Formats: sequence, structure tokens, C-alpha cells
Amino acid sequence: MQEDAYKILEFLMSVERRILRRGRVYYQNNLVEYVRKSGNLYTAEVSGSKLYTVEIAFSEDGGVQSWQCSCPYDWSDICKHTVAVLLAVQAGEYEETTGIPENPYTKEELLEAKRQIDSTLHKLRVAVKTFRSKENPNRYQSQITLAERRIKAFQIANHYIEAELAEVTKESP
Repeated sequence: MQEDAYKILEFLMSVERRILRRGRVYYQNNLVEYVRKSGNLYTAEVSGSKLYTVEIAFSEDGGVQSWQCSCPYDWSDICKHTVAVLLAVQAGEYEETTGIPENPYTKEELLEAKRQIDSTLHKLRVAVKTFRSKENPNRYQSQITLAERRIKAFQIANHYIEAELAEVTKESP
């Protein structure tokens, strides 16, 4: 960790001072949450005006290789949220994860989640169909795109819920 901490410090020295200062304030105010390490990839959530997700990949030698944040900041190549997460990683404030965590949900909770997702998927599909049937559907393209992205996300969630339900059902007598 000592060598990796040095490489993070070296990287942070190249960050614009204003961004570095703001990131340090976010870190010091405990706005960095759920820092997880899986292999050379760190993920975290940072509270700002919204909750942002940060992913940072490190090279085999411990240097910062790539990063991305879900915030809209685009005036520089790195934002204060990413700096805050790097400071947390540098301080060793992360949890190492291996594989898929054990399911904490009951069969009933999984079934209810699936029902809710199925209902939401239906409503999203109806919305897309409605927007596409409008006189000028291109006018609604951003809403269509957003709904389609959400449909995909819910389909992925449904897939994992169904897989977990199959496991839970196998384990039940």
C-alpha cells in the first residue's frame, strides 16, 4: 500500500489545485462512501449535489490508469469526486470484494422486487410505444432514449433476480 499511496500522491500533484482542494474537502467531510476494491478496480459513491459513482482503475504497478465519474463536470479531465475517492483509497479506506456477495434477501423480497420491476418495465415500454406513435417522434428522442436505457437496466436487474430466485428455490426443501 505504501508504494501505491506514493503513486496516488504523485498523480494528485498533476491535478489542478482548485479541483484538488475541493476533492480534499469532500474527502474530509466524509462524502466518500462505499469504496470497494475488486482486483485493480475501485468503485465508490460520492455525495455531492447528487450521488455520483466513481470508478478508478490502477495499473499492475499501482499507478492510476483510468477513471470516470457519473457527474456532469467536463471543464477538466478529472473532477473533485474522483480526487476525493483517490484520497480515500490512499488512506486505505476501502473494502476488498471477491466474487458475488451472499444474497441478503428473502424469497418474498425477491419476488416483490421482480413484480415491481415487471410493472415498471411494462410502463416504460408503453411510454416508448406512445412516444414513437406521436406525429413527430424525433421530438421525443431524448425521452425514448432514456426510457430504453432504463428498460435495459431493469432487464439486467430482472435477470439477476431471476437467477437468485432459482438459487433460493433450489435451496428450499
